Amino acid sequence: MKYNIKLPCSNIYLPSCFTMIGVGLCLMGCSGSNSSQVNNALAAQVDSVQPLSAYIGDITSFKVLGRNLDRATISFEECQSLEIKQQSTTSIDFNCTPINVSQGNLVVRNNNLVMKSQTISFQQSTVKATISGVTPKLAVIDRAQKFALFGTNMDQVKIANITNCSGAIFANNEISCTPTQVGEQLMKIWDKNNRLISMEKILVALPTKVSKTGVTTCSLPDGTKSNLPCDKTNLGEFYGKLQDGEVQAGEDMVYEFVSYNNEVCVKDKGTGLVWEYVRNDAPNHDANMKYIFRESGGRCFGGKCEMVEDHLDSLNKASYCGLTNWRVPTQSELISLIDYGKYRQNEGKPLVNAEYFPDIKYADGHYADGHDVYFTSSIMASYDYDGILGVFLNSGKSIILHKRGFQDDELTGMFPEGWVGYRLLAVADSE
Repeated sequence: MKYNIKLPCSNIYLPSCFTMIGVGLCLMGCSGSNSSQVNNALAAQVDSVQPLSAYIGDITSFKVLGRNLDRATISFEECQSLEIKQQSTTSIDFNCTPINVSQGNLVVRNNNLVMKSQTISFQQSTVKATISGVTPKLAVIDRAQKFALFGTNMDQVKIANITNCSGAIFANNEISCTPTQVGEQLMKIWDKNNRLISMEKILVALPTKVSKTGVTTCSLPDGTKSNLPCDKTNLGEFYGKLQDGEVQAGEDMVYEFVSYNNEVCVKDKGTGLVWEYVRNDAPNHDANMKYIFRESGGRCFGGKCEMVEDHLDSLNKASYCGLTNWRVPTQSELISLIDYGKYRQNEGKPLVNAEYFPDIKYADGHYADGHDVYFTSSIMASYDYDGILGVFLNSGKSIILHKRGFQDDELTGMFPEGWVGYRLLAVADSE
């Protein structure tokens, strides 16, 4: 049996139809003057909104307090990227970013009925970001690059972009994009108040096979300060002069071992060059060996010595690491192995990667130890003979050598017709 009845209104909500002692009852409404209390018992009620002001461009956390808010919806057109973080019967927590207007209107609705309309005032932030540097300042065309911004109050930076750089994504004060045009490009940086706060120049170049120097710090031209961060604060008027640490041009120094027929060599993944893997007393790849060019008419004396031509011939005939174009490296190729960033902490030891070049020889800087310089194929006319450049791998310095080797005063009495050879690290172009 089912009865329709009217009840006096109260603050207690009952479902419209229910069963009581086997009898179906349906509420038809309220018999009293406060009939809206029953109909609105589940309506959302807003007690307060916090905060009532926010900074333009800042991601702001808002909280709506009240009851039955789990049934409510909110809208806030003047606040972008609204994201509900938590919603319960008593509160709604959300984040959004005020846009460039003086105020916004937060609206809370229940069943499309407006339960609360709250005005939130917006104001410009008094804190301003200052850009002190961007790294790197040089990029390669058609190669994805990440540019990092640094300075003060960086949380105020809104966005940055670079001319002729496609697919730009800005996040965490870094812009990732792919340069599409060679030449000087302009990076523009805005803060959260949509103010243009800095413009930085980025140089885009053609691909190169030159390794990075490894230097990541800068110096003042007068020599008074060195090992400085490459930013405006430390460099002042000399910022943007394209020092190595600021530009960081070239390929990353990344190596891998390459095996072929039980032989091992080292490949520079940046330049594509393949290097001889030398170790102390290793057959055919002895790091202790010294070399002289046969074409110079020199003769080997004083310890382990081999003719350059013979060594290269043996590598090519054996197809060492599957290659047959082994040769003496140029000066720039040999220097590409040097990480100048290690200069201060290595205390005169080789500046090359010790994992891949473990037994590289080095001089202590005295001419008497000059045989620990490495041959290059770069020619330089010097005095009465054709000089050839050599490189010290513990400093990166180059000197002029004679192809016959080094005439050590202490050895000439023992070997009056002989010269002490120099070091050699053979290289090949990957095929």
